[in-house]
Amino acid sequence: MQKRLRSLFTGIVQGVGFRPSLYRLARRHNLSGFIKNTGQGVHLEIEGESFLLDLFHSELSRSYPPMSQVENIITEEILLKHDQTFTILKSTSDARDDDE
Repeated sequence: MQKRLRSLFTGIVQGVGFRPSLYRLARRHNLSGFIKNTGQGVHLEIEGESFLLDLFHSELSRSYPPMSQVENIITEEILLKHDQTFTILKSTSDARDDDE
């Protein structure tokens, strides 16, 4: 079953290679969606088969770059968008990122 998750990572997650690390993990598991820096932290939306999302999340903390320090992760399930690829989007300073 396909599903899509939205997560917000806060802490020391910007300027430390966090987005490229999660990008590589998502691509390794053939997941789609995006990741970007926002005024609130790092915003991730990821979509794929449930078992692949579970695998992604089981490997997540081992994929954090050494200089990062995740303080909090807020995750919710959202509607599918049927993205074809996983991308790193341009950073935004706006706390609102629901335009994606």
